[in-house]
Amino acid sequence: MSTKDKILAKSLVTYVVLIGVVVALLVVILRLSWHALQLPLEYGSDNLWSAATVKSIIDHGWYLHNGSLGAPGSLNLYDWFSVDNLHLVLIKFLAIFSHSWVLVMNLFFLLTFVLAAVSAFFVMRRLQLSTWMAGTMAILFAFLPYHFFRGEAHLFLSGYFIIPLLFLVTYWLARGELKFAKTMSKRLIACLIIVLLTSSAGIYYAFFSCLFLFAAGIIGWRRTKTLQPWLLAVGLIGLMAMAIIAQLLPNLLYTAQQEKNAAVSERYVSQTETLGLKIMQLVLPITNHRIPQLAAIKDHYNRTFPLITENDSASLGVVGSLGLLFLLLWLLFGRWRQRDDDFSGTLLQILSIFTLLAVLFATIGGLGTLLAMLIGPMIRAYNRLSVFIGFFALLGFGVIVDAVVQRLFRRRQAWVTLVVAVVVLAGGIFDQTYSYANVSAARLENPSINTAYANDAQFVRDIEAQVPAQSMIFELPYAVFPESPVLYQLQSYDLLRPYLHSRTLRWSAGAVTGRDADAWIAQVSALPAIDMIKALRDKGFAGIYLDRFGYADQGKELETTLTILLGSPPMASPDQREIFYRL
Repeated sequence: MSTKDKILAKSLVTYVVLIGVVVALLVVILRLSWHALQLPLEYGSDNLWSAATVKSIIDHGWYLHNGSLGAPGSLNLYDWFSVDNLHLVLIKFLAIFSHSWVLVMNLFFLLTFVLAAVSAFFVMRRLQLSTWMAGTMAILFAFLPYHFFRGEAHLFLSGYFIIPLLFLVTYWLARGELKFAKTMSKRLIACLIIVLLTSSAGIYYAFFSCLFLFAAGIIGWRRTKTLQPWLLAVGLIGLMAMAIIAQLLPNLLYTAQQEKNAAVSERYVSQTETLGLKIMQLVLPITNHRIPQLAAIKDHYNRTFPLITENDSASLGVVGSLGLLFLLLWLLFGRWRQRDDDFSGTLLQILSIFTLLAVLFATIGGLGTLLAMLIGPMIRAYNRLSVFIGFFALLGFGVIVDAVVQRLFRRRQAWVTLVVAVVVLAGGIFDQTYSYANVSAARLENPSINTAYANDAQFVRDIEAQVPAQSMIFELPYAVFPESPVLYQLQSYDLLRPYLHSRTLRWSAGAVTGRDADAWIAQVSALPAIDMIKALRDKGFAGIYLDRFGYADQGKELETTLTILLGSPPMASPDQREIFYRL
């Protein structure tokens, strides 16, 4: 075997071990088994929309159009501008092996951990971190509290594995290592591919990446004294913008033909304040920490201080917090050399600048709010920059530890690095993973998830047995889609639950607000019961599905009226939450 083959084999073994460790940790933390993978991790609110998206891809090939929802029309998501095609393609690939939306969604969620660790490890090794330290930091990056908090509710935000690769592009730009040439180098081609992938990994990560590309271009301009890095950065940002527009062409063409739907995804500048980042949240322990004293500190903060929203997920853990501290100290006191051979110093310089930039944009009342005021509030949740800060902090921590070990333990560097890596990994996982793991581990015994899921599955089977295939079912109460407010006990997207268990029926939920189909459903829902029944029969609906949680009186008044008008009592679900009338 040649030397090159040996190196390749060793590298392959390293990645296999890394993936094995990630999978083993997921099995232990989430108590995974084949049975557990057949059940949703969560079953409510935004998780239901993620689930419906996955099922739409399985049933109809893609997510933009779904004839099983929005009856008597269909679900058309062209009004909802999304550039998550990288994640959607991965889901479509997984759907080749299974038609179970639960299994496909769970596997995709678990895959995001593996991909985050693999991409981070690849980049950290390219940046000359030792194998053990790169592996440790990569795993901690994959297991950031942010990842568990997003979960399957924000399924595509969990897919942040593109961030390390994008950082590699910005690093090359900042060092002036990307140059114009008559023929494109392999590195420049790699950069183009990474930028194109980033453009399809979600609008938030793409937008934030543009900020760092621009900053890297300026740093490279300063280092090289030429405009090449900045011009390349602008070119890459332009490429990303064009790629995003290309992905949105179906949406743009639809809205051009149908006119813009202002009712969908309304955003306000003020939301950048409520969804901004609080610096304290980066260094505070995670909610429900394993150590009671630390859990009490976080609980006191969350109960006492204002503006606690999804930004609660920003905790970096002890390791990430130390890395953040090191980078801030380097920003103030580091040796700012410009020599190309000062590799660690240059890397820490770039990391510290990027960290400061991220904090300035993400912080409540920071540059993110200013940007929203100037160009619009479509990007509002700047707290999501915390996952970028997490990568910078963990990479910075790894660089510092490697440098210290190399200086103090030259003769036993490998063994000392191994010991430090194992201790840091064990402590980091212990520190970062409890809050979500506690919820997930209990889900197999949690009646609020299992019973509700089994109840819906049985009830939909009973409905399908009563009506012909492709029958339309009208759902009550009326709820706006998407992003409906809570209606009594009815949560957002609860009316999508029947569809998730349905094989042959069409459901009225999922008609996009602001369009004719939604207006018709809202109008019919508001009619007196006798007129509503007539309108539904005229339209060809075969039944009425009613969720009692959506009414102040649990639907008793309407149920009594419908029973009298239709001449027979409804069929109730096993848990008595939903009822069904055949028309």
